[in-house]
Amino acid sequence: MFCTGPWTKEEEDELIKIMMEMTPDGGGVFDEVFWTEVSQRMKHKRSRQQCRIKWLVVFSAVLAQRY
Repeated sequence: MFCTGPWTKEEEDELIKIMMEMTPDGGGVFDEVFWTEVSQRMKHKRSRQQCRIKWLVVFSAVLAQRY
């Protein structure tokens, strides 16, 4: 069963680490990310949909800070 509710700081950090490893430009291009693999790497703590949505939120925040 996947976790529900707010993400912990540890989960967010784990997602960022996984995305930096899986994407060639450190998380910027994620069109070809296999979200099922992301969920698996997180030991199924979060679903693939949760990971995708959270990454879109996290990545948007990172971009906002850069520009």
